[in-house]
Amino acid sequence: MIDLHKPTRSECLEYLPVVVQIAASGTFAALEVDEPMALSTVMEWLDDPARFIRVARVDGQPAGMIIGYVQRQWFSLDYTAHDTLLFVAPAYRGQGIAAALIADYAEWAEAKGAKLTFLASSTGIETEAAVAIYKGIGFEYVGPIYVRENNNV
Repeated sequence: MIDLHKPTRSECLEYLPVVVQIAASGTFAALEVDEPMALSTVMEWLDDPARFIRVARVDGQPAGMIIGYVQRQWFSLDYTAHDTLLFVAPAYRGQGIAAALIADYAEWAEAKGAKLTFLASSTGIETEAAVAIYKGIGFEYVGPIYVRENNNV
């Protein structure tokens, strides 16, 4: 059974180092990982009503995490929701955890008044599987994300 809930601060300590290291192994490998900064940021987000953080546990074990936020678009009074992170531990992939996390996030986004809810796949890690999940639960493909490493920075 999948248990989805807002994490405690101690759960963030448990989840975040693994999530940061895995995310940094994909597209973001060019970035220097600062775990204390990542942890501090997520701890701040826990108390931010415009941020959404959920973890998934299976049989008490950490299985996944999603982080998102709502904001007004610069050209509109309407709100949109965006994900910052979606992660499912390799041992738990293919068990519906990503879909459950996304459904919880989308429900929260709608309750917050977001007219549109966005999901992105920019880590380069299992992109095809992520896209299949997104499409399978009703999200529409609207275009790719491109990245270029700036060598002078």
